[in-house]
Amino acid sequence: MNLLKPRSRRIPVRIQIDHSTLEIFLDSKIMNISKGGVFIRTDLGPPPGSEVDFEFALPMSKRTICAQGIVVWARKKTLKSSSSFPSHPSGIGVQFKELNSRDASAILYEIDALTKKCQ
Repeated sequence: MNLLKPRSRRIPVRIQIDHSTLEIFLDSKIMNISKGGVFIRTDLGPPPGSEVDFEFALPMSKRTICAQGIVVWARKKTLKSSSSFPSHPSGIGVQFKELNSRDASAILYEIDALTKKCQ
């Protein structure tokens, strides 16, 4: 019996963050998106538990999303790389805390469209 929740489908993207409550995000990019949150590539990220507000435009629809989230994990770049331990970029996982229903629907639509495009 699997007691873990299944992860939401993560779609690889490269989305520039347009505005944030944290200046460190201004040169950062969203590297993947799911219905539950995003991975933001950044060398300097806030620690887990931090709340962040940020804006970004979806790649296909160009709709601007205004998101509130909470940092759920942070990772520093790994220097060691092997087939069993690949190198990963530094960054943070941000879970969406608050999205209006239109933004949430737009994200789901975008994920479906990007999934179909990659098939």
